[in-house]
Amino acid sequence: MKDIDDLLSDIDDGEYRGLGDLADADEAPPDNDSTAADEKDGDEFDVAEDDSPALDSPDNQASAISGGEENRENPIQPGLYNTMTFSVRGTQPWNTGAPYIMDISLENLDQDMEKLSRSFFFIQEPLEASVLDEELKRTMIIFMKKKYGILDTYSDFIDRIIIKEMEDVVSFFETGENKHLLLYHCGPETIHNILQTYIQEKHIGDCYYYLPDRRAKKFIPHEYLKQKILNWYEENVNTLQLDFDSMTLYKSIRQTIQNRYLEQKKKFNQAMDQVNIKAGNDRHITPAELLKKKGDMWFTSSQKCVYRRFLGNLSIDH
Repeated sequence: MKDIDDLLSDIDDGEYRGLGDLADADEAPPDNDSTAADEKDGDEFDVAEDDSPALDSPDNQASAISGGEENRENPIQPGLYNTMTFSVRGTQPWNTGAPYIMDISLENLDQDMEKLSRSFFFIQEPLEASVLDEELKRTMIIFMKKKYGILDTYSDFIDRIIIKEMEDVVSFFETGENKHLLLYHCGPETIHNILQTYIQEKHIGDCYYYLPDRRAKKFIPHEYLKQKILNWYEENVNTLQLDFDSMTLYKSIRQTIQNRYLEQKKKFNQAMDQVNIKAGNDRHITPAELLKKKGDMWFTSSQKCVYRRFLGNLSIDH
């Protein structure tokens, strides 16, 4: 019986030719160029739970490594991040709540910052378990001997993801001179959903922080990620002179997004028909099967976040 990859290959419509040759996103090879640590430790890695919530992550690891100094980093003073500024540019009831604003716990933000001040490693690309274990051992040993942190590097890493995803949204939906209004009307809440989905699907963004008993716990700094998005909006959207309250412009942007959705859905349905014609009597491919296997070809996760923000529930979700 042919699988979906076989059925997708060499479909008559040129737009879909050779789709079966596309690799799944989750199959990206890990980077194995890491240099081995000068010092090795033989302790096995244990599994434990961090006390902070996770993005549907089934396992928060704690890694036990002996040797070295404890508490090399001075924790950030509690309350240091208990202030932040965000401007609500809308003045109408419809654009002064979610998704134009986003709740953030300043207490949890403080906790995130304290953990980040003790973090020595974060995942920038998917790693095999054995490679990850070696990287954790190597970087923890370095961390215990030298005072350094990942905060600046992690901040830049998250900034790059946010900017890339924003650029992809603007490029795909083609709202022209209204591109900044598109991002404004997406709102921080939608971009946060995009960021969460991105790091979940790519298996990246996890941080590992050092504990006094020479152990490490994995966590994702949820409130810090929110802060990064709010700061981006404050610096790049809220400072602009835009017609934030124009319902006419909002409806125009929404119509553009709806048209794009219908266009992509039409392409998806055409592909469905061609796949099932090619399958013949061997099998019948359902929309759910095709979406699960190759849905990103028509509806990426980021695009679906935008569609749901403006259009509500989508027919492709059912």
